[in-house]
Amino acid sequence: MENDVFSIVIPTYGRFELLKKAINSCLTQSFKDPFEIVIVDNDPTRGNGTEQLIESIDDPRITYYKNSENIGCIGNFNRCIELTSSKYLIMLHTDDLLDSSFLERIVPLIQNNRDIDILIPGKRIIRNGKTEKQRGYNSLGKLPGLRNKGVRLSEKDFSLYNIAGGPIGIVMKKDACIELGGFDERVFPMSDYAFWVRAAMNCKVVNVPITLGSYRFLDNISSETGMQLSYIRNEYDLMSHLIEGMRFEKAFRYYLPEYVRYRLRRAKAFNNTEFTKVTGHPYRWNLFSRLVYYAVIISMVFSYAGRAMKSDMTI
Repeated sequence: MENDVFSIVIPTYGRFELLKKAINSCLTQSFKDPFEIVIVDNDPTRGNGTEQLIESIDDPRITYYKNSENIGCIGNFNRCIELTSSKYLIMLHTDDLLDSSFLERIVPLIQNNRDIDILIPGKRIIRNGKTEKQRGYNSLGKLPGLRNKGVRLSEKDFSLYNIAGGPIGIVMKKDACIELGGFDERVFPMSDYAFWVRAAMNCKVVNVPITLGSYRFLDNISSETGMQLSYIRNEYDLMSHLIEGMRFEKAFRYYLPEYVRYRLRRAKAFNNTEFTKVTGHPYRWNLFSRLVYYAVIISMVFSYAGRAMKSDMTI
């Protein structure tokens, strides 16, 4: 295939009814140039529902692989990277969807900015059938002067929270992914977060706050309380390490416990026992800490907005 052809890669295990809709969101793209869809099945069972689904779809853009053994979800993420035959890949999970205009809008931006290693577009969250508004940096994309602007990210941006979220719709250079070592299974379930941080430290990572996909929040292993608590604990460790030596490290040291409190409350698991498991000490309400928490958020928002206003990348 030509070097610039884009590959949409879908790691999957079961849930073929969801996979069918994900594939359909790829096949109905308004983009007219060639692209490929790579599906990597981590279920080695022959004749399973996924295999039958692929056999029922007659489209030359689809390439289907089946692992000879279950290599885990993160291992399968990396297998998708290995099997991609093009320069750029776009990861899509079985429970997520791409807007029909995704490639039509994203590809020209990449072609006009070939130094971008990773491009992060926005996505809507669909939880229990209801669509939630985007939060954080992506909510700024609707403001005058900031609309649809591409902004380069640094590791400091990721000290606020995982601003990239999951890999849905994120465009990545294959070579950059390999040079970064792929997704690290040792830090599961936040392998994607750790990957974005490494990328921001070593590559050109650009955020474009425009909604081009849907993350369908479903009841699965990632939504279980135990998995969420594991994620929060690992997230705290990563963020603690990330802010070491940072110019405003002291402010972020006040921010981080309040952020953990927020995350535990969102997971409906906030209590002193869980808070202590994450941070190593019980939670103590402090007005100064709370004020610094909001001050950090406001300062990061202004930092992002300032970079967006100066940016000449527009989608």
